[in-house]
Amino acid sequence: MFEVAREPSTGYKLIDKGNGLWQLKMPRGTYTGSWDQVVNYSVIVEEFEKKELDLGKKEMWERFHDAAEYGIFKSFMWSYDTTEKNPRLKLAN
Repeated sequence: MFEVAREPSTGYKLIDKGNGLWQLKMPRGTYTGSWDQVVNYSVIVEEFEKKELDLGKKEMWERFHDAAEYGIFKSFMWSYDTTEKNPRLKLAN
């Protein structure tokens, strides 16, 4: 039997670092800049749709979160707070 090792596929993370600084974490690196810089980079280089970035930002602000998760196809999935240790453990208790 022949088996090929694969790297796990990871999505993208949009993080509000505060003071007008944003980060896009990607499988191959991180891009940091202002909101406009991160949006431009994401749309032009990473081929995001701007509406997906806007949706993530809106959800983050409505829920007082500082990060948004995007899948491998660059679609918004959920927002979360980066300071939470493991939110799933809290739900189990």
